[in-house]
Amino acid sequence: MNLLTKIVMTAIAFQTLACATDVTGNQTQAVQTTANSTTFQTLVITKVKKPWYAWRSLVVGKMKKSFPEYQAIDGLGEKFYSFTENHKLFGGIYLWNNKAAAQAWFTEKWFERTEKSYGQRGQVDYYEIEKIETLKTTSQSDVTFWAALCDGRLSDVQKAEGLIKVVFIKDDKGKAGLLTIWETRERAVTYFSNQRIQVEYFDTPLHIAKP
Repeated sequence: MNLLTKIVMTAIAFQTLACATDVTGNQTQAVQTTANSTTFQTLVITKVKKPWYAWRSLVVGKMKKSFPEYQAIDGLGEKFYSFTENHKLFGGIYLWNNKAAAQAWFTEKWFERTEKSYGQRGQVDYYEIEKIETLKTTSQSDVTFWAALCDGRLSDVQKAEGLIKVVFIKDDKGKAGLLTIWETRERAVTYFSNQRIQVEYFDTPLHIAKP
């Protein structure tokens, strides 16, 4: 084996170790990384009334079937499928390229459809994204995370154990806030229990992202 062949084989092996393919077919890094991003401009959080008889696993199964539909939406970069902490509402946490792309999806027809299907119009909240910091990546989409939405800014949040992603946002009144994604509910609750800040938690059982 000559020197050139050895170099090529070593490079291929290194690239294989650095990347893994998730269950949706997208490549994601398997190692812990830190990255800053301003690719996405708009965060949207939706809440829809969950039928009382629809237990969590049934809803999650329906969510999985919708992967191709959401992966095909123009302007949508990532979606965390979500439940409110009390599991009375379900929906999603969306990262959009821009607000126009989000509004093109959440039209009046979307609200009419949710009202017809669940007896109540869905709720859609828009936030401006200032910056995203990804502290860890995952090689799987079928993993339960927890998200936390809070007002204000916390200077030490990036140092918290179990933190995956931080999204710096502003609401429609210009008030600053944070959306944080955590490995587990326990990690999130432990961190925020030491903060004098109001927090809204979301059970996020599924995640999809475009390559």
